[in-house]
Amino acid sequence: MQIPLEIQPKRQTGILIFAVVFLLALGGGAIWALCRFIFPQFEGALLSFRVHVIVILAVVPLTAIYWLVRHATQKGPALIIDQRGITDHSNVLNAGFVPWKDIIAIREATNLFKHRLIVVEVRNPDTIIGRATKLQASLRAQHAHFGSPVVITASKLDCDPDALLALLTERLAARNARDLS
Repeated sequence: MQIPLEIQPKRQTGILIFAVVFLLALGGGAIWALCRFIFPQFEGALLSFRVHVIVILAVVPLTAIYWLVRHATQKGPALIIDQRGITDHSNVLNAGFVPWKDIIAIREATNLFKHRLIVVEVRNPDTIIGRATKLQASLRAQHAHFGSPVVITASKLDCDPDALLALLTERLAARNARDLS
């Protein structure tokens, strides 16, 4: 395969539309249930409380929709493999650039939704977690669950996950062999 290799994300328009409709229905259903069943039991002074709860129930699904659409419509490759290392933008908790010298091992895993994941074990996970401006708590949880903060969502890339895993393993072995000689 040609190096550098740029792998594009799969375009999953159907799943995106379903997620947006589901989140809108969930938020709308929660607001309807509150207004219909819970709020009629409260009188008078709790009007501002009602408004706050309704606003929160509207903002949470809309924020989730914003992040889903933003991530799904990102431009550029989701994964870049070159001589210097791996640049990961395959999911919301992407690691960015990880040089080959920082990579210890590469292995496969699955998550609760049976997505095929490639876990890139790194020498100093705290450095990668510290680089993240947002979502550090999520990266720490990912590190605790998978043993690394660098997890590539292979099933969301426009390539064969087995071929990608083989390529990454081969590149890491070549890098390690070069370091030993």
